[in-house]
Amino acid sequence: MIPSICPISFLKKGILYSCILLSLPSCQTSDNIAYEGEDYFVKLYGGAGNQFASEVLETTSGNYLLVGSSNSQNGGSHMDFFLIMVDPAGNELWSSAYDFEGFDDEGLDVVEDDNGFLVTGTVEINGQGQTKAGFLKVDNSGQEIWKTTIGRTAKSSETGRGIILLGDGSVIIAGETTDIDKFKYGQNGPSQDQEEVDTRDFYWIKLSLNQDTYTISWQKALGSRGDDQVMDLLQTSTGGVRSISLLGQKESSPGSENKDLYLFTVNENGNQTAVYESSLPQDVTAVEVAEDQNRGFVFMGNYREGSINKILVQPLNEFLQKSSDHFIIEEGSLLGTSIQSLGSEGYIISGTMEGESKDVQLIKLDRSGSTLISRSYGDAEEDEGGGILPLDDGFLLNGTISFGTNTMITLIKTNSEGELAP
Repeated sequence: MIPSICPISFLKKGILYSCILLSLPSCQTSDNIAYEGEDYFVKLYGGAGNQFASEVLETTSGNYLLVGSSNSQNGGSHMDFFLIMVDPAGNELWSSAYDFEGFDDEGLDVVEDDNGFLVTGTVEINGQGQTKAGFLKVDNSGQEIWKTTIGRTAKSSETGRGIILLGDGSVIIAGETTDIDKFKYGQNGPSQDQEEVDTRDFYWIKLSLNQDTYTISWQKALGSRGDDQVMDLLQTSTGGVRSISLLGQKESSPGSENKDLYLFTVNENGNQTAVYESSLPQDVTAVEVAEDQNRGFVFMGNYREGSINKILVQPLNEFLQKSSDHFIIEEGSLLGTSIQSLGSEGYIISGTMEGESKDVQLIKLDRSGSTLISRSYGDAEEDEGGGILPLDDGFLLNGTISFGTNTMITLIKTNSEGELAP
């Protein structure tokens, strides 16, 4: 666990920041405005080094788990998995870093089980760029129970991009693998030229739980010749029908800079049940898929037009067919980081607004893609968006805030209009 927590509060751009700095002897509060625990807030968490936000999870207890990475606990040598539990007012309950003894990527995902949390991310295992999917189990107080790494072969590299929990306690982890399997090229495997351009494939694996031990039930790989990436993993369950969806992108052709969006569903045996693939005029980078109304889906991607970043949103029905045309969000130069459906009310999106500096951005859209709310938060040089959650009385966003060489995780709670007010 992380010791020596010292709270600080200060005002910037009319926004009250209440931050938690770790192990800083210069930490003082006498000259700062005290934070009184209002219903709507901006708070910061982290240490003297760097912290990066990945997502925020609402737990069954009503608290919030902030997920990211930090190098504040190892002298800055590499990033560790980093979890922070806070109450509904943003007060820290516990925080802890988890070291796989290598660079641990900030793109983490987490799921809650009956007695704690399961986390996946990407772990460098040998100091030479080879990675595996990290798999971490912690209890409800953040104490590490165990951790391990997962991969197909000793020579391959894997990533951990997403994790879901099935009803029987088993989990599915999704990411990429560099292990080029003979299923794509026949019994003789790939030729040399095929191997040179086939850099990554989609990869997903099921781990079954048996008396507190996980064993591999199956593992799958899929991809075209080229660089294929998994960006998100989603589980939905409506009316007893379970759907597992993977969002990714594939190269339009080997070596091409253009990528096609690729969304597919699988059953609990890992076999594909439906596919959506889109070749768009823009080179869209897939970001996230969310459950939409009527058992459908909505996915989000980013693309660049000249010097301006834009967001593409595409609703799909339960069969991965377009339920409406895609729409483009043109709000300055905006990179989307997370999307959630509000059903008939539309969508909420968090992101990063780029200009002379960067700000955390909240966008609310109606079902046709028209902007209802657009608000920015932050006054540091580099403020970047992360995850977003709809609340009964507003929205909750997390992100990353930079102060010189120090970056920290932020949590922002707003009212239903995106305002920092009751």
